[in-house]
Amino acid sequence: MTKNRDGSPSGKESPASSTHIDAFDGLRGFAILVVFTFHFTGIYASTNYFLSPNGVAHSIVSLFRAGQIGVDLFFILSGYLIFRSISGKQQRATFIKHRISRLLPAHLAVCLYIAYVTHSWDVLTFISNVTFVAPLIQSTPTLNDVTWSLAWEWVFYVLIFLGAKVFNAKGWLLLIVTTLLAVATSVVSNHISGINPIDLGRFAAFLIGVSLAIRPEFSHPTHSIRRSNMVAGAAFLALLAMMSLWLHQWQRITTLTMDGGYYIVVSLLFSVLIRESFVSGSTTRKILCFGPIRAIGKISYSLYLVHSVVIGTLFNELPPATSFGEILMRYIQILGTAVAIAIVSYFILERPYFSRRARSLPEPKVELGK
Repeated sequence: MTKNRDGSPSGKESPASSTHIDAFDGLRGFAILVVFTFHFTGIYASTNYFLSPNGVAHSIVSLFRAGQIGVDLFFILSGYLIFRSISGKQQRATFIKHRISRLLPAHLAVCLYIAYVTHSWDVLTFISNVTFVAPLIQSTPTLNDVTWSLAWEWVFYVLIFLGAKVFNAKGWLLLIVTTLLAVATSVVSNHISGINPIDLGRFAAFLIGVSLAIRPEFSHPTHSIRRSNMVAGAAFLALLAMMSLWLHQWQRITTLTMDGGYYIVVSLLFSVLIRESFVSGSTTRKILCFGPIRAIGKISYSLYLVHSVVIGTLFNELPPATSFGEILMRYIQILGTAVAIAIVSYFILERPYFSRRARSLPEPKVELGK
C-alpha cells in the first residue's frame, strides 16, 4: 500500500485516510488566509475601514481583528502530524533532519532579504533569527515577527522528544509527560528575566493536536454526513462567536490566567472542524478539498513567512486608501503579490525537499499511540 508524504496510507483501502492530506492542505489554506487578513485589517483599524462603526459591514470586517487564531490551527495540525511522525531513536533524529531541511531554506531566504533591506547585519542577531532563538529572547531583535510561532514549534519538538526519549513514554503517557513539561516550561519562562514567556493557553494547541492523533477513531468518524454538516456548522458559528468575544473583551481576556482558557476553547472548536474534514462527502471536506484553498495551503509556509513583509512594504509604497472600496483593492493587490512571491518560494525552496522525500524509500514507523 502506498503512502502520502505525511505517512498516511493512500489507495482504496481507507477513503477517509487516503485523501485526508487534501483536507489538511485546505485547513492550512484557511489558516493562512485568516492570519493574512488579521495583519492586513490591523493597518486600517484606526480608520474604521471607512465604514459606519455601527454597521453590519464594519462588524463583519472587524471580526478579522481576532484572526490571530489562525496560528492556533497551525499549532493543532503540527501537534497532530508530528506525533504521527515520530517513533524510535533513529526516526526522531531523521525527523529533526527533515524538519530542518523543510523549514530552513525559505526561512533563511526571508531573513537574508530583511537583513539586506534593513541593514541588520549583526552576526549574533542574524544567527539567533535563523535558528529560531531570537523570538524567545526579549533583548534580541526579531527580523521577521511571525517567526515566534515557529520558535514555539521547536520548543514543542524538544518537549515531546524529551518525553519520548527520557521518560520512554508512548501514547497517552507521552501526552501527559509532554503536558507536564509544557507547564514547567511555561512557568519557568514567565519567571526568568529576559525570556519571552510561553503562553500555556496557546501552547496547549500542540497538545490538543497530539491528543487527536492518539485516538485512531478520530480520523475514521462513522457518523452521517448530515450530522457532520450540522456539527461543523455549529463549531464554525461558535468560532465566530469566540472571535466576536475577543474583539469586544480582549483587554479583559488577556489579563486572565492562560487568557481565561480562550485559546483552549478555540483549539477545541478547530478540532471539531478537523474531525469533520475526515467525513467523506461532508461539506467541510468538500470546502477544504476545493482546489484553490488546497493550493494556498500547499504554499502556506512560504506565504506565512513573507506575508507580513509584503503587507508592510506595499502599504508604504501604494497611495493611501480613502474608501472601503480602495481597501478591498489593496487587499487583492497585496494578497496577490504575497501569493505570487510564495509560489516562487515554494517551487525554488520547498518543492525540492518534497521531491527528494518522494524519491527516498519510505521509512518504517512505530505508532506511539499503540
